[in-house]
Amino acid sequence: MSQAQHSVIERARSRTAKTGDGSSSTKKKRTAAKPASQGEPTSKAGFRKSDLPEHYSNDEKINQRQADFEKNGAVTVTRDAWEGTIEHLLDDDNAPDPNKEAIDAIRQPGKAYRILSPRVMNRRGRRGWELERDKDGKAIEVPGSGQLIGSRPIDDAIKRNKKFQQASIDAVAHAHEQYDEVADELEHASKGTVSILRRGEVVTDNDPRKHGSGGAAVIGAESSRG
Repeated sequence: MSQAQHSVIERARSRTAKTGDGSSSTKKKRTAAKPASQGEPTSKAGFRKSDLPEHYSNDEKINQRQADFEKNGAVTVTRDAWEGTIEHLLDDDNAPDPNKEAIDAIRQPGKAYRILSPRVMNRRGRRGWELERDKDGKAIEVPGSGQLIGSRPIDDAIKRNKKFQQASIDAVAHAHEQYDEVADELEHASKGTVSILRRGEVVTDNDPRKHGSGGAAVIGAESSRG
């Protein structure tokens, strides 16, 4: 055995004696992981109940929600501020009318008033209405809407209303005449096999599913003005 080989063997024996188990000294010793001390974060998945919001961790509230669900279903409708606003608007005695309030603030005897839209006036003109103006000559607007207040002498307004009422009456009468003419032509062409419902006849809904609660409609056109 050469001197170099003897030296290598001696060094190997020396390392084996230091490790004590015959394993190579190049292997790292395994050490047990130290348990985390109390209060230190751990990598374990999950959560603590105390970290959840109260409505998820309070057993009494959870049970109450479950009881409400079983009694009322998944959705419970409650009266909120929006519903209260709608009810207020539907109440005729309390419903605010910004147009009326704006007109009442400047109303004068002998005048009829109307709210005018700038968009409509650009297309059709003022149609005989004069814009109400303030002391500076500026057209008076309804606050928050951009609509303008127009006025005209009340006698002129009455004549105008009668004119359009008569035009409406004439249009309805003309519609009745056309309907009767078409009905006569259809009945004549069908040689009695077709019967046309005439103006004033009543049509009743006989749907058996409605158990006698069906509606009725009168044949013909009508016009009414409140």
